[in-house]
Amino acid sequence: MLKKILIFSVLCQSLLLAASSISIFPADFQNGNYAVNADNVVFLKFKFAANGNAMLTAGKTQLVIELDDSVKVVAAASEHPVKTMPLAISSGNGKAVIDLPPSYVREMIREKSVPWGAGLLIGFQASKTAVGKRFPVQFELKGGEKVFASKILKLAVHKPLPPVKQLQQLQIGHWRLHTLHLPKEYKPFFLANIRFWTQLCRKPSTSLSGTFYVIPQDWQKHILENFDCTLLMHSCHDTPVVLGTPYKFFDENHRVSRPGVPKLIGADGKEIRGAICPRYLLKDPENIFWSKHITEGLRDLLKKSPGAKTICIDYESMPQNGVCNDCRADFAAQYKLPLVPTVNDVVKG
Repeated sequence: MLKKILIFSVLCQSLLLAASSISIFPADFQNGNYAVNADNVVFLKFKFAANGNAMLTAGKTQLVIELDDSVKVVAAASEHPVKTMPLAISSGNGKAVIDLPPSYVREMIREKSVPWGAGLLIGFQASKTAVGKRFPVQFELKGGEKVFASKILKLAVHKPLPPVKQLQQLQIGHWRLHTLHLPKEYKPFFLANIRFWTQLCRKPSTSLSGTFYVIPQDWQKHILENFDCTLLMHSCHDTPVVLGTPYKFFDENHRVSRPGVPKLIGADGKEIRGAICPRYLLKDPENIFWSKHITEGLRDLLKKSPGAKTICIDYESMPQNGVCNDCRADFAAQYKLPLVPTVNDVVKG
């Protein structure tokens, strides 16, 4: 009987880990690798998918980081457009432990990962003694003594970046400053981040999100004075997302909320939050989405971000989605297929 209980316990733990995950941006797009320059504070963005309630029940919730002594965790903060807070860090014996308060766990840690703009920012700083080193950094998401998710980041440390004369003649652009939504306690890191980029070239460019207007005005001023700014509008699964218009296509959690507007159906046959059926977007049957919702939404965003010079749509095309009955019937008619394909017939693009 005891053997069966132990086997069941191990199986439950395995299933728990399989259902949980840690994502690290942008390292996940680089096969789990990331390089930093010594002395420079670099922020990486973390998101967690786990059962937050189970974590709280298990005990104190923490992110435990095992790393080389030459690298320090100097800052940790929740990332959210309007709900930022610094998190306590304790260090020693090759570990840094970040305490995750219950309010953070309830808000930010769910079995399905939270929206793109919410997560955890962690600042790392490598000393010059680490130059030339390459080593693993181990992360464990824990509730009490239970490990709910784990991940390894492969970190490389390079020399401090000197001024590069050739770059002074160019303009360097990047997606956005991770430090932009840090809490006010971490303003020195925000200013240091600006100095890093402005030392590289005459005037770098950066993008502003639709929530740029919620950050402190003196922070906005630093960005607008030091960067050429582009207003970035996200497109979730082919659907340009603008919030806050009176037409209520989306609620504050990016869910489709306008009555009668069909949601996008993914390749798994389930609705995708924050995305509209492409047939509706193509036909725009109410003559509202493009001519009023998008137009007025962009005009409002530009008013709130007066320093933006251009607008960019971060367009994500997901051809494997859009498999509701009407979409598949339209596809069959367009290509004169003898039968309407099933969801299982859809080949991932």
